[in-house]
Amino acid sequence: MKINDIPLGGRFVLEGQTYVKTGPMMARGEGGETRVVPRYMVLQAADGAVAGTPAAAAPAADRAALGQAWSRFYAECRQLVPPQAQGQLEAARQRFLAASGLEDGQ
Repeated sequence: MKINDIPLGGRFVLEGQTYVKTGPMMARGEGGETRVVPRYMVLQAADGAVAGTPAAAAPAADRAALGQAWSRFYAECRQLVPPQAQGQLEAARQRFLAASGLEDGQ
């Protein structure tokens, strides 16, 4: 599989080391180091992980960090979006949470 096949928070093995996808082409290794993963690299799923697995499959610490980051982002968005669009923002928030498997800290 390729990096584009792995969801954010998904685990994979590259060159014998396990990584967690943290961005479109970025990953964090078990030792905390970050690495760019070129799109041409062939990756293996880690520990039976399957491409397309939602972020809920990420380790609990990663899910918690993602949830906290999401909460901060959403709080800033609420301040920037005009009152008449707050309903649309909330609907988008609900769709994101449902699709990602994350819990919001609100």
